[in-house]
Amino acid sequence: PGRAGVITFFIVSGFIIPISLEHAKNAKSFWIGRLFRIFPMYWVTLALFIALHFAGFTLLTEANLASVKTYIANFLMVQTPLKIGDINSATWTLFLEWMIYAIASFWWFKFRKVHGRFLIYSLAGLVALGGICVPLATSARLPAGALACLLTGLTGFATYLHHKSQIKTTELVWFCILNSGLATIVAILNYPKTVDPNDQLLLDGTTATLSLLGGYAVFYIIYALQSARFPRWLKWVGLVSYSLYLSHTLMIVVTKGLGANIGTVLIQIAGAFVLAWLGYQYVEKPSISLGKKIVNKPNTAVE
Repeated sequence: PGRAGVITFFIVSGFIIPISLEHAKNAKSFWIGRLFRIFPMYWVTLALFIALHFAGFTLLTEANLASVKTYIANFLMVQTPLKIGDINSATWTLFLEWMIYAIASFWWFKFRKVHGRFLIYSLAGLVALGGICVPLATSARLPAGALACLLTGLTGFATYLHHKSQIKTTELVWFCILNSGLATIVAILNYPKTVDPNDQLLLDGTTATLSLLGGYAVFYIIYALQSARFPRWLKWVGLVSYSLYLSHTLMIVVTKGLGANIGTVLIQIAGAFVLAWLGYQYVEKPSISLGKKIVNKPNTAVE
């Protein structure tokens, strides 16, 4: 379920980011908004994880917690390209998220006249070409999870084009089939011969396929029901989802000593939602508001 959730997360990202770009005045305002949206809650949870470590808790990470580089890299959110472990094991997807931001914003502000169809097919082709040719021609392996997630993000962007009536439903269906197939093949080909227990993607071809199908199914069921009225509690879950994503591993760490049972799971779920609500209410909302104030100040526009 967790891996299927990651797939859904990246489809949602590919779909939502262009919508966010529609509301941005310019590149500067978009990036300021993203920085104030992503970093504050990330820093708060990072600080909590560091505090737990020094309080004697065992974190779910293989990062070198004795190295200053680990803390600096995690603070700047550059641990992935530097191949330094995540202090919060849930945050491995965030660097990929920044890559999608960069691709989408570059197209939006520089090449929007070029049809989005060209973007999704050309990028999917490039990722697939590298992800298939490199492992077949050499002994090297590319990051399996990163390649599959980037392809999945392109599926979300294709759905945005469909939402804007720029591609037809038939083309979207075929693109989803093509892209999910490529993502599975690329993931399997690039999965290391020696299994790394920290690899965040998929352990075998069956798991890869089921995770992709599950993630696609969740997103497109919701997409098909977009005109329906969703209950307030579900909308609330959407509001706190980023804080929930960052903080749920905190509850796993602090309840580790309670054992694996239904009671522990219920405590973890309840605690994660409480932390998510607190994070959204007292960190996310104020920081997003501050970002908007900075964007809306006079003389911040970039021509």
